[in-house]
Amino acid sequence: YPTRKGIKKAIKLGAVTINGEVGNTGSILKPGDTIALVAIDRTPPAVSNRPLKIVYIDAHIAIVVKPAGLPVSGNFFPTLENVLVGHIHKSDEIDAWQWPHPAHRLDAPTSGLFIVARTRTAEMKLREAFRLRQIQKTYHALTMGSTPQSCIIRIPLDGKEAMTGFQTMDQVRSIKNDTLSLLVLQPQSGRKHQIRRHLSGIGHPILGDKLYGRPNQVFKGEGLFLAATGLEFSHPCTGESLTFSIPLPEKFLKRMQKEKKMWHRKTQNNLKTE
Repeated sequence: YPTRKGIKKAIKLGAVTINGEVGNTGSILKPGDTIALVAIDRTPPAVSNRPLKIVYIDAHIAIVVKPAGLPVSGNFFPTLENVLVGHIHKSDEIDAWQWPHPAHRLDAPTSGLFIVARTRTAEMKLREAFRLRQIQKTYHALTMGSTPQSCIIRIPLDGKEAMTGFQTMDQVRSIKNDTLSLLVLQPQSGRKHQIRRHLSGIGHPILGDKLYGRPNQVFKGEGLFLAATGLEFSHPCTGESLTFSIPLPEKFLKRMQKEKKMWHRKTQNNLKTE
Protein backbone atom coordinates (compact mmCIF):
# COMPACT_ATOMS: atom_id res chain seq x y z
CA TYR A 1 0.00 0.00 0.00
CA PRO A 2 1.95 3.02 -1.25
CA THR A 3 -0.45 5.66 0.12
CA ARG A 4 -1.96 6.58 3.49
CA LYS A 5 -5.39 6.39 1.86
CA GLY A 6 -4.77 2.80 0.79
CA ILE A 7 -3.58 1.81 4.25
CA LYS A 8 -6.60 3.44 5.89
CA LYS A 9 -8.94 1.59 3.53
CA ALA A 10 -7.26 -1.75 4.36
CA ILE A 11 -7.63 -1.08 8.09
CA LYS A 12 -11.34 -0.24 7.70
CA LEU A 13 -11.86 -3.49 5.77
CA GLY A 14 -10.39 -5.42 8.71
CA ALA A 15 -7.33 -6.49 6.72
CA VAL A 16 -4.81 -5.33 9.35
CA THR A 17 -4.27 -7.19 12.62
CA ILE A 18 -2.29 -6.25 15.72
CA ASN A 19 -1.05 -9.24 17.70
CA GLY A 20 -3.60 -11.42 15.92
CA GLU A 21 -6.60 -9.16 16.56
CA VAL A 22 -8.28 -6.85 14.04
CA GLY A 23 -6.91 -3.33 14.39
CA ASN A 24 -8.52 0.02 13.76
CA THR A 25 -7.30 3.47 12.80
CA GLY A 26 -7.27 4.55 16.44
CA SER A 27 -5.15 1.64 17.73
CA ILE A 28 -2.10 2.73 19.73
CA LEU A 29 1.01 0.69 18.93
CA LYS A 30 3.62 -0.42 21.47
CA PRO A 31 7.15 -1.72 20.97
CA GLY A 32 7.03 -5.44 20.21
CA ASP A 33 3.55 -5.42 18.61
CA THR A 34 3.15 -7.65 15.56
CA ILE A 35 1.29 -6.04 12.66
CA ALA A 36 0.04 -8.25 9.84
CA LEU A 37 -1.85 -7.79 6.59
CA VAL A 38 -4.35 -10.61 6.09
CA ALA A 39 -6.49 -11.71 3.17
CA ILE A 40 -10.16 -10.78 3.41
CA ASP A 41 -12.80 -12.99 1.83
CA ARG A 42 -14.86 -10.72 -0.39
CA THR A 43 -17.69 -11.58 -2.72
CA PRO A 44 -16.56 -11.36 -6.35
CA PRO A 45 -18.60 -9.26 -8.79
CA ALA A 46 -21.43 -11.02 -10.60
CA VAL A 47 -20.28 -12.58 -13.85
CA SER A 48 -21.21 -11.16 -17.24
CA ASN A 49 -20.48 -13.17 -20.37
CA ARG A 50 -20.68 -10.13 -22.62
CA PRO A 51 -18.03 -10.42 -25.38
CA LEU A 52 -14.68 -8.83 -24.58
CA LYS A 53 -11.61 -8.43 -26.79
CA ILE A 54 -8.36 -9.25 -24.96
CA VAL A 55 -5.35 -7.67 -26.68
CA TYR A 56 -2.66 -8.97 -24.29
CA ILE A 57 -2.49 -11.09 -21.15
CA ASP A 58 0.22 -12.47 -18.86
CA ALA A 59 0.38 -13.51 -15.20
CA HIS A 60 0.33 -9.91 -13.94
CA ILE A 61 -1.70 -7.74 -16.32
CA ALA A 62 -4.12 -7.81 -19.22
CA ILE A 63 -4.96 -5.26 -21.90
CA VAL A 64 -8.57 -5.30 -23.09
CA VAL A 65 -10.77 -3.19 -25.33
CA LYS A 66 -13.57 -1.64 -23.27
CA PRO A 67 -16.78 -1.30 -25.30
CA ALA A 68 -18.40 2.12 -25.55
CA GLY A 69 -21.25 2.63 -23.08
CA LEU A 70 -19.88 0.17 -20.51
CA PRO A 71 -19.00 1.74 -17.13
CA VAL A 72 -15.80 0.50 -15.48
CA SER A 73 -17.45 -0.04 -12.09
CA GLY A 74 -20.32 1.17 -9.92
CA ASN A 75 -23.87 0.17 -9.05
CA PHE A 76 -24.73 -1.01 -12.54
CA PHE A 77 -24.86 -4.31 -14.39
CA PRO A 78 -22.92 -5.13 -16.30
CA THR A 79 -19.78 -3.12 -15.66
CA LEU A 80 -16.32 -3.82 -17.01
CA GLU A 81 -15.57 -5.53 -13.68
CA ASN A 82 -18.44 -7.99 -14.27
CA VAL A 83 -17.22 -8.69 -17.81
CA LEU A 84 -13.60 -9.18 -16.68
CA VAL A 85 -14.66 -11.83 -14.16
CA GLY A 86 -16.35 -13.70 -16.98
CA HIS A 87 -13.22 -13.77 -19.18
CA ILE A 88 -10.04 -13.64 -17.05
CA HIS A 89 -9.36 -16.28 -14.40
CA LYS A 90 -7.21 -15.91 -11.27
CA SER A 91 -3.47 -15.74 -11.91
CA ASP A 92 -1.11 -18.37 -10.49
CA GLU A 93 1.11 -15.67 -8.97
CA ILE A 94 1.42 -15.73 -5.17
CA ASP A 95 -0.01 -12.21 -4.83
CA ALA A 96 -2.83 -12.73 -7.34
CA TRP A 97 -6.16 -10.99 -6.87
CA GLN A 98 -9.14 -13.32 -6.58
CA TRP A 99 -10.50 -11.63 -9.70
CA PRO A 100 -9.04 -9.09 -12.18
CA HIS A 101 -9.03 -5.44 -11.08
CA PRO A 102 -9.42 -2.36 -13.33
CA ALA A 103 -6.18 -0.38 -12.98
CA HIS A 104 -7.51 3.08 -13.93
CA ARG A 105 -10.56 5.01 -15.15
CA LEU A 106 -12.17 5.42 -18.55
CA ASP A 107 -15.46 7.25 -19.07
CA ALA A 108 -18.40 4.94 -19.72
CA PRO A 109 -19.16 6.45 -23.18
CA THR A 110 -15.49 6.11 -24.23
CA SER A 111 -14.29 2.92 -25.89
CA GLY A 112 -10.76 1.62 -26.18
CA LEU A 113 -7.65 0.15 -24.61
CA PHE A 114 -7.77 -0.51 -20.88
CA ILE A 115 -5.21 -1.93 -18.42
CA VAL A 116 -6.23 -4.67 -15.98
CA ALA A 117 -4.24 -5.79 -12.92
CA ARG A 118 -4.19 -9.50 -12.06
CA THR A 119 -1.82 -9.22 -9.07
CA ARG A 120 -1.45 -6.86 -6.13
CA THR A 121 2.08 -5.88 -7.12
CA ALA A 122 0.99 -5.01 -10.65
CA GLU A 123 -1.90 -2.86 -9.44
CA MET A 124 0.24 -0.98 -6.93
CA LYS A 125 2.96 -0.22 -9.50
CA LEU A 126 0.48 0.70 -12.22
CA ARG A 127 -1.28 3.20 -9.97
CA GLU A 128 2.08 4.74 -9.11
CA ALA A 129 2.99 4.90 -12.81
CA PHE A 130 -0.29 6.70 -13.56
CA ARG A 131 0.38 9.12 -10.70
CA LEU A 132 3.82 9.91 -12.11
CA ARG A 133 2.46 10.25 -15.69
CA GLN A 134 4.65 7.37 -16.88
CA ILE A 135 1.86 5.78 -18.93
CA GLN A 136 1.30 7.46 -22.28
CA LYS A 137 -2.23 7.30 -23.68
CA THR A 138 -3.41 8.21 -27.16
CA TYR A 139 -7.01 8.99 -28.11
CA HIS A 140 -8.91 9.74 -31.30
CA ALA A 141 -11.93 12.03 -31.38
CA LEU A 142 -14.33 13.41 -33.98
CA THR A 143 -15.04 17.03 -33.13
CA MET A 144 -17.24 19.86 -34.38
CA GLY A 145 -15.74 22.68 -36.42
CA SER A 146 -12.44 23.28 -38.19
CA THR A 147 -9.57 22.76 -35.73
CA PRO A 148 -5.95 23.97 -36.14
CA GLN A 149 -3.35 21.54 -37.50
CA SER A 150 -1.91 21.16 -34.01
CA CYS A 151 -2.66 22.65 -30.62
CA ILE A 152 -1.84 22.36 -26.93
CA ILE A 153 -4.78 23.14 -24.66
CA ARG A 154 -3.85 24.49 -21.25
CA ILE A 155 -7.06 25.04 -19.31
CA PRO A 156 -7.07 24.36 -15.54
CA LEU A 157 -9.71 21.85 -14.44
CA ASP A 158 -11.08 21.59 -10.90
CA GLY A 159 -8.47 24.09 -9.73
CA LYS A 160 -5.56 22.00 -11.07
CA GLU A 161 -3.29 22.34 -14.08
CA ALA A 162 -4.35 20.29 -17.11
CA MET A 163 -2.85 19.96 -20.56
CA THR A 164 -3.97 18.18 -23.73
CA GLY A 165 -2.13 18.17 -27.04
CA PHE A 166 -3.71 17.24 -30.36
CA GLN A 167 -3.07 17.03 -34.09
CA THR A 168 -5.74 17.24 -36.78
CA MET A 169 -5.63 14.10 -38.95
CA ASP A 170 -8.51 14.75 -41.35
CA GLN A 171 -11.47 17.05 -41.94
CA VAL A 172 -14.76 16.71 -43.83
CA ARG A 173 -17.42 19.27 -44.64
CA SER A 174 -20.63 18.97 -42.63
CA ILE A 175 -24.10 20.44 -43.17
CA LYS A 176 -24.75 20.98 -39.46
CA ASN A 177 -21.22 21.85 -38.34
CA ASP A 178 -19.64 23.22 -41.54
CA THR A 179 -16.65 20.95 -40.73
CA LEU A 180 -15.96 17.82 -38.71
CA SER A 181 -12.36 17.26 -37.58
CA LEU A 182 -10.67 13.95 -36.77
CA LEU A 183 -8.09 14.47 -34.01
CA VAL A 184 -5.40 12.36 -32.40
CA LEU A 185 -4.87 13.47 -28.79
CA GLN A 186 -2.25 13.00 -26.08
CA PRO A 187 -3.40 14.15 -22.62
CA GLN A 188 -0.50 15.19 -20.39
CA SER A 189 -2.56 15.07 -17.20
CA GLY A 190 -5.44 12.96 -15.95
CA ARG A 191 -8.30 15.17 -14.81
CA LYS A 192 -11.89 13.91 -14.88
CA HIS A 193 -13.39 14.15 -18.40
CA GLN A 194 -10.28 16.11 -19.38
CA ILE A 195 -10.35 15.64 -23.15
CA ARG A 196 -14.10 16.24 -23.37
CA ARG A 197 -13.95 19.39 -21.24
CA HIS A 198 -10.85 20.76 -22.97
CA LEU A 199 -12.26 20.38 -26.48
CA SER A 200 -15.58 21.84 -25.42
CA GLY A 201 -13.70 24.71 -23.76
CA ILE A 202 -12.06 25.77 -27.05
CA GLY A 203 -15.34 25.57 -28.97
CA HIS A 204 -14.84 22.14 -30.57
CA PRO A 205 -16.91 19.68 -28.53
CA ILE A 206 -16.76 15.97 -29.36
CA LEU A 207 -19.56 14.68 -31.56
CA GLY A 208 -22.14 12.79 -29.51
CA ASP A 209 -21.13 14.26 -26.14
CA LYS A 210 -24.35 14.55 -24.13
CA LEU A 211 -22.61 16.25 -21.22
CA TYR A 212 -20.30 18.83 -22.82
CA GLY A 213 -21.53 18.94 -26.42
CA ARG A 214 -24.57 20.20 -28.27
CA PRO A 215 -27.95 18.48 -27.86
CA ASN A 216 -28.63 18.32 -31.61
CA GLN A 217 -25.32 16.55 -32.25
CA VAL A 218 -26.14 13.23 -30.58
CA PHE A 219 -26.90 10.44 -33.05
CA LYS A 220 -29.07 7.56 -31.89
CA GLY A 221 -27.07 4.38 -31.44
CA GLU A 222 -23.70 6.00 -32.24
CA GLY A 223 -22.67 7.30 -28.81
CA LEU A 224 -19.59 9.42 -28.08
CA PHE A 225 -16.95 9.75 -30.80
CA LEU A 226 -13.97 9.35 -28.46
CA ALA A 227 -11.74 6.26 -28.29
CA ALA A 228 -8.57 5.30 -26.41
CA THR A 229 -6.49 3.93 -29.29
CA GLY A 230 -2.93 3.74 -27.94
CA LEU A 231 -0.97 2.78 -24.82
CA GLU A 232 2.74 2.93 -24.11
CA PHE A 233 4.28 2.02 -20.74
CA SER A 234 6.78 -0.19 -18.92
CA HIS A 235 5.49 -3.51 -17.62
CA PRO A 236 4.93 -3.03 -13.86
CA CYS A 237 6.65 -6.31 -12.94
CA THR A 238 9.19 -7.06 -15.70
CA GLY A 239 10.11 -3.54 -16.82
CA GLU A 240 9.58 -4.51 -20.47
CA SER A 241 8.53 -1.67 -22.78
CA LEU A 242 4.99 -2.29 -24.02
CA THR A 243 3.17 -0.55 -26.86
CA PHE A 244 -0.40 -1.26 -27.94
CA SER A 245 -2.65 0.28 -30.56
CA ILE A 246 -6.04 -0.50 -32.08
CA PRO A 247 -7.67 0.74 -35.28
CA LEU A 248 -10.03 3.68 -35.32
CA PRO A 249 -13.57 2.48 -34.50
CA GLU A 250 -15.61 1.82 -37.62
CA LYS A 251 -18.31 4.29 -36.56
CA PHE A 252 -15.82 7.18 -36.99
CA LEU A 253 -15.22 6.34 -40.65
CA LYS A 254 -18.92 5.70 -41.31
CA ARG A 255 -19.94 9.05 -39.82
CA MET A 256 -17.30 10.91 -41.87
CA GLN A 257 -18.42 9.15 -45.06
CA LYS A 258 -22.04 9.98 -44.30
CA GLU A 259 -21.22 13.66 -43.71
CA LYS A 260 -19.28 13.76 -47.02
CA LYS A 261 -22.24 12.31 -48.92
CA MET A 262 -24.74 14.71 -47.35
CA TRP A 263 -22.49 17.69 -48.13
CA HIS A 264 -21.99 16.53 -51.72
CA ARG A 265 -25.73 16.04 -52.18
CA LYS A 266 -26.43 19.53 -50.81
CA THR A 267 -23.87 21.21 -53.10
CA GLN A 268 -25.19 19.32 -56.13
CA ASN A 269 -28.77 20.40 -55.34
CA ASN A 270 -27.61 24.01 -54.96
CA LEU A 271 -25.97 23.89 -58.36
CA LYS A 272 -29.15 22.54 -59.95
CA THR A 273 -31.30 25.28 -58.46
CA GLU A 274 -28.89 27.93 -59.71
